[in-house]
Amino acid sequence: MKLACTRCKRKKIKCGRDDPRCHQCIAAKVECQYVERRPRPRGVGKQKNAIEHLQQRLELLEKHTSSTSDEDTSSVSMTEPRPGTSRSSIPPPWSETASGIDDGQESWVYRLASATRRHFQTQATPAETPIQTPRSDQARERIDQARERIDSSLLSLNEALDDLGSLRVHTEALNVVLDLSPTEARGYINSFGNLKDAMAVPGVFAFSTIDVEFLRALPEMVDSPHVIVKPGTRVMYYNALYYGLLEELGPGNSLTTKAYMKVLESVPAWLEDADMTDLDGNTAALTAWTAINNHDYQLSWKFHCKSISYIRARGIDQLDVTPTRSFEEETNRVAYRYLYWHVLSIDMMFQLFFGKPAMMRWSPNNVRPPDLCHDIDVSAAKVTTTIVWIRITRLATQTLNIVGNTPKDNIEILALEVDKLCLQLEGIMTEWKLEKLMDDEDIPNDYRCLIIDTIMTIYAIIIGMQRLVQKTRPGARTLHAARRIVTLIIEFYSNPTLTNRSRTVCTHFMTFFPFCAIFTLYEHIIACLEPEECDSDIQALENIGLAMAKISTQRPGFEPFAKTIDALNRVSRILLDERRLARTTDVVTQMDPNAIEGVDLPWVGFDAFQNLVATELPDFDPSTFPSLPDYSMDVEGDFYPSGFFRALENDFMR
Repeated sequence: MKLACTRCKRKKIKCGRDDPRCHQCIAAKVECQYVERRPRPRGVGKQKNAIEHLQQRLELLEKHTSSTSDEDTSSVSMTEPRPGTSRSSIPPPWSETASGIDDGQESWVYRLASATRRHFQTQATPAETPIQTPRSDQARERIDQARERIDSSLLSLNEALDDLGSLRVHTEALNVVLDLSPTEARGYINSFGNLKDAMAVPGVFAFSTIDVEFLRALPEMVDSPHVIVKPGTRVMYYNALYYGLLEELGPGNSLTTKAYMKVLESVPAWLEDADMTDLDGNTAALTAWTAINNHDYQLSWKFHCKSISYIRARGIDQLDVTPTRSFEEETNRVAYRYLYWHVLSIDMMFQLFFGKPAMMRWSPNNVRPPDLCHDIDVSAAKVTTTIVWIRITRLATQTLNIVGNTPKDNIEILALEVDKLCLQLEGIMTEWKLEKLMDDEDIPNDYRCLIIDTIMTIYAIIIGMQRLVQKTRPGARTLHAARRIVTLIIEFYSNPTLTNRSRTVCTHFMTFFPFCAIFTLYEHIIACLEPEECDSDIQALENIGLAMAKISTQRPGFEPFAKTIDALNRVSRILLDERRLARTTDVVTQMDPNAIEGVDLPWVGFDAFQNLVATELPDFDPSTFPSLPDYSMDVEGDFYPSGFFRALENDFMR
């Protein structure tokens, strides 16, 4: 069926849609032009199927809400799915045919924790082996006790990982009632307006198309049957309520959780809407960050791709190819540049930590960095955070482009590029005196939080980049970065000068940054042969675990993560204690310490770590290689069975 001709559509008159000319154009003696019906965008059906499981997320979150506040359970009722969000024959999340489903085993934290568990299982085994021979029954008894302790701790770790891996969404769709009066809703919208500059680099949302005054007018209209609210506007509205409630009531409050549920409930209709609005880019970028803070990593990736689609559809990735024609156009480009660079920085994060492919390629001739000169009242805080943010994003993105374009066998060249980047990032921190600014109690708390966020982002980039080229145990630079992140988090949550608002706003300090650093420390503990070198690391990890346990009492959804870290800490502590005990007992070590200085762990290097795939190597069966002699692998001297003679020496010395 044809659409109305362009003239009838413009004049808003009824078109007969006759072929080849409609009767209206014949009567007016003008040319009649028909516009072809636009083909359905490719991938719409797939996108619809991929997002159907958003409704499934609601039941899990509802359980967390009911466990937090029993009095609010009456406001949630099971109803039939709304039009446009009806149930379909989508396979359940655990089905092998379901793609893109966000469950616990797809989490990057689960993959890293599983890899660490395998490392512990291969190293934390104090059983009697060819390299340890107990001299007495007492030593053998201690080894048996150590084996029982480690087996018990590994069992607890397995249970914690099972809980983390079983975080799956369910198939029941719920309509959540967010019981807020219009006055209360406007108050939380105001809180969001005051908060948005502290959520990211000042300017990302300040110059965006997010109109807080318009959002304040929505409480009476959003559920009205007489007013049509665009799906994208509805998603932004509930996002604003979520962040306002997050600031005022905290992340564990039932209303905050319900606001996030309303965001997810509104998303399917938004993604199915073919009409793109100016608000969609910022809505997608903000919703991606909201999902990350709630551990919905696969959903955040979909929203991130939505923001990239907006950027490409609006030509923002080619924004500065042509010069501006007016001051008004230049002003509009300021907001687009901030959005582009924000999405570019998030894309870098997805590559380094979530194992996603690069979706954006920055070119200096296509999009310039945001210009600060348009604001004559710009503050020192904004100048510092914006310029540092732009520089580290540019440097990291350029290095990732080099990594992506360099053959994988040229690992030495890549290592030099990564080391160069790390030196530049450390130089930026020194040049802008970020460490001193972070400790300055005279500056506003919001500014201090942004500085701390910037510092931890730099260290996280260093860790992620070093992992791409890491062949052996973590290097000194990687360890320093991991220790600094852990120390900053502990100091942040114990700082008496910071308000509860600061800790509430910066929830990603505990839900994101720790997982960028702690697994590096676990790797160091496993590979380290001197327990004294790891004492401070295990103490810091235990402090992080205590902070996570405290937060999990307020946020039930965070409990599986906290339990996993607590179990890893207990295994680490037992491993260190047993290594320390082995040095004081009468256990004869029959191997040169230099031979195990570099412990053979399945380190994930450049080729594998980008996807964070925690695959287990098959067991090596020596019987399948009978032609290999039992020579020592120490090639510094002649191929003599030195271990055998050392064993004889030990027997003679008894």
